[in-house]
Amino acid sequence: MIERILEYRARALVILSGSPPNAIVEESLRRGLRVILVNKPMRGVAADTILSDDLLGAQLAADRLVRSGARRLAVVASASRTPNQRRRIAGFRSRAREHGLPITVWAAGETSYETGRRAADALLPHCPDGIFCVTDLLAMGFLDGARHRHGRSIPHDFSVIGFDDVAAAGWSAYGLTTISQSVAALTRAVLEAVEREGLPGRRVVLPVELIERDTVRKQDEVTPLKRG
Repeated sequence: MIERILEYRARALVILSGSPPNAIVEESLRRGLRVILVNKPMRGVAADTILSDDLLGAQLAADRLVRSGARRLAVVASASRTPNQRRRIAGFRSRAREHGLPITVWAAGETSYETGRRAADALLPHCPDGIFCVTDLLAMGFLDGARHRHGRSIPHDFSVIGFDDVAAAGWSAYGLTTISQSVAALTRAVLEAVEREGLPGRRVVLPVELIERDTVRKQDEVTPLKRG
């Protein structure tokens, strides 16, 4: 693979996969090829790293679910546990802890639509009322499983938030509230890393934002908690 890349006299190798073999990165650097890692932090390598602000995004999701009235929180992830998935789980867990709320972490299978449906089967008997899915694909599977296999109404029965803001998240079939990463900002950061002179090794964290759609209860629909 590296030999083929070098044949094209590439200026840089941009690695987008969450978990490519480290040997590819190390061999590319050894051959003098500039390497740009997207959402794949690696310690001890002279590569540029571009990350979405997964920690902040997960914290925004936790805060929004709590504002929706959710008190029984759950996270849906896959068994791949890529660096960005681990950051999103950690960010959600830490913010839930700040709110004084426990969370259930469900992680199994591939990062796929079907895994999201399986997560709905596993979690809904335990009655969570706020679910954070670490990717939109998992969230869409979860929503369809909850609606079509369990007869649940979202957001009436519980709220769901995804992450990535893929095109399908905005379809009327889903109307998924999610955390958005700017594709334009990512593109600019990659191009700047390719063009930048001097030593590599710069770390760039890209901003994220909460996109409100239809899978989280509106704040004016929340019944205040009784005190005392």
